[in-house]
Amino acid sequence: MKFLVFIGAFVAASAQPSLVSSSRGANCQFPFIYKGMTYTECTAQDDPDGKLWCSTSTDNQNKHISGGGHFRYCPGSSACQFPFIYNGATYTACTTVGAPDGKPWCSTKTDVQNNHIKGNFKECAESNSTSPSGSSNINVDKQLLNVLRVHGNNIKIQTLLQHGHSCRIQSGNTGTCVLLSECGQYKTFHSRLQEPRFLRVLKGLLCGYGQLGALLCCPLSGSQSSVQTQPTSSNVQHSLFPEACGQTTTNKVVGGLEISRGAYPWLVALGRLGSRGFFINCGGSLITNRHILTAAHCWDFSTPTHVRLGEHNLEIGNDGAEDVVIANRIIHPGYNKALSHDDIALITLERNVTFNKNILPVCLPLREPLKNSLFEGQRMDIVGWGDTDESNRKSTQVPLETKVTVTTHDKCKQAYSTVTNVDVSQKQICANDKGRDSCQGDSGGPLNYYDSNTDQIYLAGIVSTGVGCARKEFPGV
Repeated sequence: MKFLVFIGAFVAASAQPSLVSSSRGANCQFPFIYKGMTYTECTAQDDPDGKLWCSTSTDNQNKHISGGGHFRYCPGSSACQFPFIYNGATYTACTTVGAPDGKPWCSTKTDVQNNHIKGNFKECAESNSTSPSGSSNINVDKQLLNVLRVHGNNIKIQTLLQHGHSCRIQSGNTGTCVLLSECGQYKTFHSRLQEPRFLRVLKGLLCGYGQLGALLCCPLSGSQSSVQTQPTSSNVQHSLFPEACGQTTTNKVVGGLEISRGAYPWLVALGRLGSRGFFINCGGSLITNRHILTAAHCWDFSTPTHVRLGEHNLEIGNDGAEDVVIANRIIHPGYNKALSHDDIALITLERNVTFNKNILPVCLPLREPLKNSLFEGQRMDIVGWGDTDESNRKSTQVPLETKVTVTTHDKCKQAYSTVTNVDVSQKQICANDKGRDSCQGDSGGPLNYYDSNTDQIYLAGIVSTGVGCARKEFPGV
């Protein structure tokens, strides 16, 4: 298979809840978790009529028990809309930001990009400000503060800022100084504060201290406005991509074996939804909460209509994966089907997705020295649901990972000199190992490069084409 290197400028339904019969008279169980989101009040999520409902029965992890009518409808018509974006920050729980009286509130109406629509809000109970795990924001923020007190001997803050002030991230991008519980991109880190690599990221974002805990410079995901503004350099450009990227949420299994769930949370499947399930024809990589990078040739012989995110086993239909409609796709204008040049495409999803431990973006190599690197001699990981054997074309229902080594451009070009439909260009790299390579079905999937300096994984290339699977004479280009 072939991997395309990013060089120069970048061109840039799940089932409804089981609301069959309500449990009359039963009490709402708060908090309850439904499809990975924690609710501390009634929600209209997935109700066909848009009515507010709550869970009346949960398991020992506060997860809603589906089926059997374990729910009830609630009075009232205004439900919190999570996630919502306010002043550039994404919220998955009630917040006090922007509230003149300091009381927590939430948005009850958002636009198609999850931006809060002014005037549509409601007040929340103090206990409603919760994190995805169900613990209170105050506990999460104080937990971070306590960890920093123990491990914070090397922390340096140039300027202590107040809550809501504009700040600058180490990369040069701007953000807003807020609590960990108010920063959607890093909120999932709260349960892993004792792990050095996650704590190191948060240390680099520290911008001040508030009454409720440590303050972090949260990257802006939309508008660059903030509650209060501090002077920032006019030449600082707002990043289109999340600062929190390339972080795995579990240990990986290597050597061509099944990977653990969450090992590559940016890996997605492209395909079509049918009466017998999801039919995959390509892989892809999540780069923002609404965009996927994949191969252009995925549309040559089929037309993918959906992207499946957070997937692990294609045979299991209730494992928390999300199916999102493909709203638009842009094929690279230089794509040459005959020679497989510029085999890259950008997908825009119908809606934003909410990041969780199984759905996170990969980093793009937009900084030096990665930006212009050919990665020759580097060990990298291929991952996907592709065929496991060239002869019997047997594909796998779970994603597999294997390690490959990037060869030199000259060796790659020489190997394919006799193949008429492959002309290796300077924007392509080759990689394989003995008996290891990508195969049919891996197309569009990621070539993953781990950067030990930042402890993040970068998308070095995209699976494109090749001759057979794992043939030693034909490295995966």
